[in-house]
Amino acid sequence: MILVHVAKKEDYENALKSSFYGSFSIKKDGFIHCSKIEDVIDVANDNLKSIKDDLLILCIDARKVKSEIKWEERGSKKIKFPHIYGLLNMDAVINVIPFLKNKNGDFYLPTKVLEYKKES
Repeated sequence: MILVHVAKKEDYENALKSSFYGSFSIKKDGFIHCSKIEDVIDVANDNLKSIKDDLLILCIDARKVKSEIKWEERGSKKIKFPHIYGLLNMDAVINVIPFLKNKNGDFYLPTKVLEYKKES
């Protein structure tokens, strides 16, 4: 299964140096927020539009994640989201794709991410 996580480009680049990602998320929330491909656009447009940093979509092979993944219900829509309880080992990240906004300021799902939908 392919999970996705939206990361600041700078945080991702820093994680490449240590081979692990997410210590700031774990300190703040206790886990790393992820989602299914079909949920990432709604989450991003509801919660991330004000972020000015360059953002990336990390495509994560859940089978390779060494930390525990828990599926937990969040938000008013009662959607279950995958949360990684521990650092993300960077070798589980199989692709990194820029996460851009359209001319109206809304995030859109890059075609390359949709290619992983069959695996999620």
